[in-house]
Amino acid sequence: MKGFKSADFFLQTGFIILLVIALLLSNAAILNPAFAIAGFALTQLASIIVHGVAGAYVWKMNRWRKIHQIGMLLVFALLIIALVQGSAGGTGDKDDKYSMNGLGTLMLAVVPAIIFAGLYFIITCKEWMNIKKAGSTFKN
Repeated sequence: MKGFKSADFFLQTGFIILLVIALLLSNAAILNPAFAIAGFALTQLASIIVHGVAGAYVWKMNRWRKIHQIGMLLVFALLIIALVQGSAGGTGDKDDKYSMNGLGTLMLAVVPAIIFAGLYFIITCKEWMNIKKAGSTFKN
């Protein structure tokens, strides 16, 4: 688990650095922020799956991980609601091809998603420092 925690920590840190560089450069031709955000999200998704499937029981019982998982379930619920609203029709004008009924709900999902991504990075940092300090044990 120590190798996985290290890889997880350094990949997430790398994607955060890429995001900061992308924001500072403000040039999508040099570094596309959408790819950096997608990479960061996929790294966190892979980490969540590995912890759920192969992680030790003490890692799964971390209270901050539970808060993160519940929060992400709420974000996914908002995303599903946005997709259902988007496919249910537009603003009432059948000729409006730019009508995006679920866009408001989708934008509501963005803020908690960013907050929970930050929380997950903090959880990863704390766990990585604990596992590095104590070998393979975990202190909650």
